[in-house]
Amino acid sequence: MRWQFWHQPVPQKLSDVVQKTLLSQFPLDSPLAERIRCLGRNGRYSGRPSHYIRIFDPTLVGDQATSAPIYDDFSENHEHRGALLFEGRTEKVYDNLQVFITDRRIA
Repeated sequence: MRWQFWHQPVPQKLSDVVQKTLLSQFPLDSPLAERIRCLGRNGRYSGRPSHYIRIFDPTLVGDQATSAPIYDDFSENHEHRGALLFEGRTEKVYDNLQVFITDRRIA
C-alpha cells in the first residue's frame, strides 16, 4: 500500500497515557475529558524524536461538516486557536512514553 500524502490525519481520542497525564496535571470535568480530541505530528525536540500534540474541544471548532480540523488549524493566527485547550509532546525514553503538556486555555 502506498502512502497518499494528501490524506490528513483525523482528530482522535486521547491515548490512555496522554489522558492519564492530562487528568493528573489539570482539573477537568468528566464531560470535557470525554469529548476532547487530539491531533499530532512527528518532529524533533532537542535532537530527539518526538510526537507533537494539540488537544482541542471539537465543539468549539465550528462547522465540521465541511472538513475536519488539521494540526495547523490551531496555530497562533488561525481562527480555530480558541478551541485549543492544551498542547505538548510525547517522547519515548527507553521503554517509557513521557508526556509533556502545556495549558493553552484562555483564563
